[in-house]
Amino acid sequence: MKQGGRQMGKGLSKLAAMSWKRRWFVLTQPSEGRPATFAYYDGPNVTNDPPRGLVLLNASAQIFMTDKTKKPHCFCIQSTGAKDGKAITTILSATSNEEVKKWMRSLQGAIKASGGVVDQSAKLSKLAALGGTMTSQKMGATKTAMFENLKRLEEPELLNLPMKKLEELAKYLDMSVPKEALTEKLRDGKPDKRPLVKLITNKIQLEKMTTGFGAGAGWGMGE
Repeated sequence: MKQGGRQMGKGLSKLAAMSWKRRWFVLTQPSEGRPATFAYYDGPNVTNDPPRGLVLLNASAQIFMTDKTKKPHCFCIQSTGAKDGKAITTILSATSNEEVKKWMRSLQGAIKASGGVVDQSAKLSKLAALGGTMTSQKMGATKTAMFENLKRLEEPELLNLPMKKLEELAKYLDMSVPKEALTEKLRDGKPDKRPLVKLITNKIQLEKMTTGFGAGAGWGMGE
């Protein structure tokens, strides 16, 4: 269940003061040169009814968490269309942190497919909201790019990484790693990285599968 709303050229503080309305959402992947979209509806009949509006998930789109509302589990989508004078912000509230992560992964995948770089913008926007400096934002972008590259490695390549780097990658993936996966040893006394690598590869595969998560009920406000 989600709640959400849209506003053009307004700060999140003004957006948070608006009333919330229930909406139904459908995520459509990009095709034939058209960017991905996140359509919202007044009711559950999303097959026959026209959408109330569309959130454009083009290359300009950014996704980031926010705590600027009274609603729990909020995240924002910000994008600019060809005819938009300013960026349009859509703010959504989910029922749980797990649902937030699921939707953000799906939306990030759609934006990536549209040519965007959402992982950097998501972390940089969150850091900026927390008052991060430009230097720290650049460092965050560099680390994000590094971890995204590590996610593309095959299992044998991950096994060649230092244990500390694998632990950092697991943290980046928001994984809850069992203690035994971090403490097992090989016969020569070196860390056995296989259990952790297996967990990491399973997590990455799960992310790829949940990128297809495409429709759901929710709440909306504004339009």
